[in-house]
Amino acid sequence: MFAPRSLTTQILVGWYGLFQLSHFVLNGIYLLDPGEPPFNPPPEGWLPQTVDFINGIAFADWINSILTLIFVWGYFRACRWAAWLGTLTLTISIYAAFVFLWGAEASGAQGLGAP
Repeated sequence: MFAPRSLTTQILVGWYGLFQLSHFVLNGIYLLDPGEPPFNPPPEGWLPQTVDFINGIAFADWINSILTLIFVWGYFRACRWAAWLGTLTLTISIYAAFVFLWGAEASGAQGLGAP
């Protein structure tokens, strides 16, 4: 049975908040000066549409991280709207992860770091 106020649930919500706080910071830093994605480029270099795709995903993920932090705040304040916002943000997070991984793999990105 699901216990929305159990210690386990509180730990998971807190962890989700920390995870999305890192997305807020890292995507925010990237979006301040977008351009070369922070991955080793594919052998032919970055195509402009691939850079646009990564910038779009970074922006959408940044917005979702803000909504997630609002959810976490609302959850710990026992706000009535927190459950639906948490469901929405978790769904967006899962979709964003799959779309990002699919696009990164399709572009031939080689991983984080300099070439």
